[in-house]
Amino acid sequence: RTNPHALEHADSRLKRDRETVLAAVLQDGSALSYALESVRNDDIFMISAIAKQPSVLKYAGERQRNNAEVILGAVKSESRALEWASKGLRYDREFVDRVLRVNVLAFEHVPDPLRGDKSVAMMAVKHRGHLLRFVREDLRGDSDLALAAVASCVEAMEHVPQRLASDRDFLLAAAKRRVEVLRYAPEVLREDRAFIASLVRGNAGALEFASEKLKSDSEIVMMAIHSMVESRVAHEDDEGACGSAIATREASLAEMEAAQ
Repeated sequence: RTNPHALEHADSRLKRDRETVLAAVLQDGSALSYALESVRNDDIFMISAIAKQPSVLKYAGERQRNNAEVILGAVKSESRALEWASKGLRYDREFVDRVLRVNVLAFEHVPDPLRGDKSVAMMAVKHRGHLLRFVREDLRGDSDLALAAVASCVEAMEHVPQRLASDRDFLLAAAKRRVEVLRYAPEVLREDRAFIASLVRGNAGALEFASEKLKSDSEIVMMAIHSMVESRVAHEDDEGACGSAIATREASLAEMEAAQ
């Protein structure tokens, strides 16, 4: 392994030798600055070098940084490559959409105005909920956006504004998508019988996040049990075992009611 910056002190013959320059930039993209202009202006060489070492793009000429296909190729393996694209491409909404389809993690490097565009932000958070942290602050409180983020990644709740994170309707909708969201719910909602009951009817797992008092509420517990049995039956129905599923439900409910 050689020092890529040795190219700085090499003679012009080596600075225009494409194999030598490529070997240097593959170790450190900044070595491109020592290559002769004839090499830096060679589109075929530059496209090949950028594909192998995306950081080369940072030191490339305007022509390469304004080439949409070159940028997309670099973004595939290095989300930060978007930062090195020309200003015209970085602020082009249609191009940014293409970038996010290639590598959604590039959203972190999208210019501020586009991180405040709901449709662009939605494309990002639907696939990687944690990207909500990079959504422009004035948009982060949008309930549709926050719900999409939480559905993708429960931990996205850490980036939901407090006003929304403590809102009953928002948490109810979020918990119906991912019940684990309830770990972020304020205690007052975990103690709210109607709130917990509405969730337990659809997902027995909601009981885990209820207050200790509600976990001891026999009616709430029975709701959770019924929900669990119905879920099991639905799963068996999907597998084509309808008759046995009904029998399972009746037997399970009979046992539980007898235990009560």
